[in-house]
Amino acid sequence: MDQANKRMHTRTQYFLIKDDKQAIPIYAFRDPTDLSAIPALVVDIGDGGIQILTTRGVDLSQQTFDLELVDAGEPSDTELRREQIQMVWSREDGTNIRTGFAFTQGLDVGARWVQILESAPHRLLRCILHPV
Repeated sequence: MDQANKRMHTRTQYFLIKDDKQAIPIYAFRDPTDLSAIPALVVDIGDGGIQILTTRGVDLSQQTFDLELVDAGEPSDTELRREQIQMVWSREDGTNIRTGFAFTQGLDVGARWVQILESAPHRLLRCILHPV
């Protein structure tokens, strides 16, 4: 077993997403020094909430997180890169866990994020959850 397979805290999460009947591998990363960060994918956004995909075995017992958007694209989107969210529900979604969160700063936050998600490849955004 190599050193990468012996890690206690993985810094990469692998997702296999179906898009137009085709499986697409997506990797989400976190900073190797931030052991509490959770790499994830934004899969849906509404006016007041957001749905995030994480791998099984990830500890989401914390109710409040800072959501950091990893691939917003434009440097002018820096004000959208980090928002506080509150967990509302969680369920299994294939081999992953889909969790619904509400934005703590109000409904207008989601409307701004929808534009970013719509222009993203495969309508997915890499993100990191930071427990608060």
